[in-house]
Formats: sequence, structure tokens, C-alpha cells
Amino acid sequence: MLASFFDHYLPVVIYLLEFMGVVVIVITATKAFGIYLKGVLSRHIEDDQIKTDFSKGLGMSLEFLLSAEVLKTIIIHTKDELMVLGIIMGLRIIVGFLPQLMHSGGFKKPSIFKKAA
Repeated sequence: MLASFFDHYLPVVIYLLEFMGVVVIVITATKAFGIYLKGVLSRHIEDDQIKTDFSKGLGMSLEFLLSAEVLKTIIIHTKDELMVLGIIMGLRIIVGFLPQLMHSGGFKKPSIFKKAA
């Protein structure tokens, strides 16, 4: 009974979560590009703010996508599917942490320009 419920309705929930993740990516990318384009036209680009907003949006979308991957573990049938799912989840977790590392100072490159005081 419960297995048939999962087989019928869980894929719909998974696709819905994946769709929400894609929508968040599209909206975030469009918004970031709009802010960037506005900055280019006005010759005043706030690069750090664009990167911060964009990485927050990508992080949110990865939460939706990762939750869909977790739900996929319920309907896995073979070891090969489980291995592929594990690799995908690992990559999504790594990609989810990269923006946080970049903004926390883990990957800061020295700048040749001095910041105005």
C-alpha cells in the first residue's frame, strides 16, 4: 500500500521540487543580470552585492534540488541507481558550499587595487 503510494505520487513531488529549484535559478540569474546591466549602463557596478545575491539564490535552488535527490533515495531500485544518485548528491553538496567559501574568505585572491577608504 505505502510502496504503491510512493511509486505513484513521490515522482510528482520530486519533479515539483526540481522545477522549483530551476525557477529559483532562472529568477536569480535574471535578477543578477538585470542589476549587472543596470550597473554597466550607469557605470556603477556593485560587484560584491551581485555575487552575494546570486550565490544566495543558487544556494536556495540547490536546497530544492538536493531535497528532490533525497526523496529519490526512497524509490531507488538498483545499486547502480544508488551510486549515481550518491555522486549527484555529493556534487550538489560541494557546489552548494563553494559560494559560502568564496564569500567567507576561503578563496580570496589578493587584489592589486587599493580600496578607497
